Amino acid sequence: MPPVAKSEAARFANDRAGVVGLAYDVVSRRFLFADRVARKLVVVGDGSNRPQDLVRAESAGFKDISALEIDDKRGDLWVASAADENGAGTLHRLQLVSGRPLRSFRVPPDRSPVNLADVAITRAGTVLVLDAASGTIFQLRPGAAAIERVMRVDVTGPVSLAVGSEEGIAYLAHRDGVSRLDLGARSAAVLSAPKNTSLAGLEQIRWHRTALIGISSEAGATRIVRFELKAGERSVRRATTIEASAPLVAHAAVTIAGDDLLYLSPVAAGAAEFIVYRVHLK
Repeated sequence: MPPVAKSEAARFANDRAGVVGLAYDVVSRRFLFADRVARKLVVVGDGSNRPQDLVRAESAGFKDISALEIDDKRGDLWVASAADENGAGTLHRLQLVSGRPLRSFRVPPDRSPVNLADVAITRAGTVLVLDAASGTIFQLRPGAAAIERVMRVDVTGPVSLAVGSEEGIAYLAHRDGVSRLDLGARSAAVLSAPKNTSLAGLEQIRWHRTALIGISSEAGATRIVRFELKAGERSVRRATTIEASAPLVAHAAVTIAGDDLLYLSPVAAGAAEFIVYRVHLK
């Protein structure tokens, strides 16, 4: 297949060990990522090479940051951080434009410490959070004072969460494939795919129009694949490889902004300099 048409959107230096996550603010044209080691959020402008601290743990109360997502309709930045000394996780709401902390929401542990692996936001503004330790989906409704448990999904190795085009429908990637979640009915069904298409082992999923964008790694190479869904969005119609070998830097290093796919990659193996690539999705 021909090489993917991509362009360099930003380039910057940072400690490799700390980089996790990627989000893009279309209004300010800034990329955001987390420095897990320093427990802070960092921004770098589109086309820039000068990263700047947005907010640190001292003001926001971050533990180890595990996921971040932007609600551009409401101007919020949502950040998930790791379990505290009591095993609870925390969902942080910040003002997107300034990084000012607005409120924190505790996610209590059940039988084991919480591992908040991903965050997704519905069109109505409900924030969904995945606890990978228990396979539990939590939600925070607009204006609610506390997070509520929605459902536990009985799968092995849940890793990533994406909302579909229909309110109340989400998709969960896990070791054995992808499950379609009906949050209202508290039900889950395995997303079916053609015989020659595998959904197993995806490390991250994101939604674009009527498709899931999936990221998987095998033998040191990372593939980015578009899984186009059939009408009703319960099964895969076809799979198309977007990038056959993308050296992604870390978990959750891919995001979707409009019709652009953005991913974070090291300049070279072991390097502490990074490039954000932009791929236009047709």
